[in-house]
Amino acid sequence: MSNSDNYKFLENLLLSNDLRDLESRMGGFNVFRALGMESYEIRHSQFLSYILNPNNHHGIGQRLLKQVLITFSREADDPPIHPVEILTSDLSDAEVLRERWNIDILIIVHSIKLVCAIENKINAVESRHQLKKYRDYVEKNYPGYNHLFVFLTPEGRGAINDSGWISCPYDKINDAIGFVQNDAISTHETLPPKTTALLSDYQDIIRSEIMDNSELREICRKIYREHKIAIDLIKENIGDIRYDAYELTKNHLQAKAGQGIIMDHYYLRRIRFIDHDIDVLMKRYTFDDGKWTPSGRACLFEIENIPDKPLSVCLVIRAHDNEELIKLAEMLDRSARGRKWIRVCQKSLLEEDKSVDQYETVPEDEIKSAINDYIEKEIPVIRKKISEFLG
Repeated sequence: MSNSDNYKFLENLLLSNDLRDLESRMGGFNVFRALGMESYEIRHSQFLSYILNPNNHHGIGQRLLKQVLITFSREADDPPIHPVEILTSDLSDAEVLRERWNIDILIIVHSIKLVCAIENKINAVESRHQLKKYRDYVEKNYPGYNHLFVFLTPEGRGAINDSGWISCPYDKINDAIGFVQNDAISTHETLPPKTTALLSDYQDIIRSEIMDNSELREICRKIYREHKIAIDLIKENIGDIRYDAYELTKNHLQAKAGQGIIMDHYYLRRIRFIDHDIDVLMKRYTFDDGKWTPSGRACLFEIENIPDKPLSVCLVIRAHDNEELIKLAEMLDRSARGRKWIRVCQKSLLEEDKSVDQYETVPEDEIKSAINDYIEKEIPVIRKKISEFLG
């Protein structure tokens, strides 16, 4: 193909209406993107603690704090305090603390005797005894108070090592901010312009960098379908190793359909799939709340492709306090911990637990070989154990 052809393909891409739509969503100045805080947990926790504190000079008052606490209480299976009590109470005495006892955000509202601990995990996972230690601190130092323990993650995954924490996805924070903005408009209590701009910028970061945005993903897919040659040309010249690893892994798994591999929900960070026979065995367990995957499956194999983390595969069991599923996880892997989302049978797909970021080019053969090895050797063992366990 000639250079003139390539330039024509690039020109068509640049003039695309869909690309302009994408640019309008992602473009423009964004203070959080300018500061490079898209996936830094500490900076997200710092900003959240600031806007949640009703006594800071942001003009939001108690509105966002109330909405977030109501959201958390609704996510709890057995909420320690009713949303109506939060809504109708004066929360002006609230303390919003950072890194008290190493807890990311600690909210203390003396007027309603409520303590809410928030552990914020965007890319990392909690250490083995971390959450239990935090919970023990709160319960010991605030007896007689209602306690909310919230595990905040991009997709709402559950805490691995402590079932006492409510799983909450970032889209709930996005919704709470949106509610406050709309409420300010409907009640004619306009927020300060700078605050409105900051909240909008933060929502943009949540939607584009943290949440699994299906609408945005569909726009990108449409652009790629219509301008594949131009985009492939750009990729050849700049490269994106995590995306390349994602495409390689996804395509390799999709090609395994003849071996009983069924694709489930997938995006850049996580690719989920299930073995057909295991899927049949686990049909009795389904969830229809949409918190993890639209399919409602209770267990899925998951490949994690997270920056600076090992490229790995494991079986994730969504137990959610189901004793039989918890016992199943413990039977499959003695190191299994937790009562919500339990990761078992984990294996690195790269030598020395490396992430793909440590390579100049994607090690295709190594990744494919490791996936094949897991499918051909590990999954049959897992399948047999599940079959025997379920009888």
